[in-house]
Amino acid sequence: MHTDDSEDAVVLDEPRAARRIAVSVHYLRASRLDPPRCDGPPFVKLGRAIRYRIADLDAFVAARVVRAVQTARRRKRPGQRTAKATNPWPHGGR
Repeated sequence: MHTDDSEDAVVLDEPRAARRIAVSVHYLRASRLDPPRCDGPPFVKLGRAIRYRIADLDAFVAARVVRAVQTARRRKRPGQRTAKATNPWPHGGR
């Protein structure tokens, strides 16, 4: 296994994995400890060491590609009143 950031490395440690996918080490740790709250990339446990496979990191990023979507406008339900705009400074902003 290589110790540099080359593409030849099969697995990366936490700091290198975090840099590769542009997240914090804290995010990676939280995603391992609390999966329902934070869905992180798959990891490999080698003894006490935690490693991330490059292929898994790349797949994690690829799965989160978002296309531009048009935001849906809220429709007024029958009988629903329209909300009046409120002035945050009711006294002229003084």
